[in-house]
Amino acid sequence: MEAIRDSAAETVGDSEKIFTELIRVIEKKRDYVNHKIRSLRQIEKNRVKELQKKIEQEIANLKVTQV
Repeated sequence: MEAIRDSAAETVGDSEKIFTELIRVIEKKRDYVNHKIRSLRQIEKNRVKELQKKIEQEIANLKVTQV
């Protein structure tokens, strides 16, 4: 009886370790993905600002050539 109890306790302990590690890995991946998303968002934001500047400059140039 004692051997069964000890074996079950060991198995539960092992299971806890595995799930704790799995959670840690998932959280680490989540943080990585969130960081990537924020980085890509900033890159796209900068790209849009650059395009807006170019379009505004082209509009200004067209207005000058039409006058």
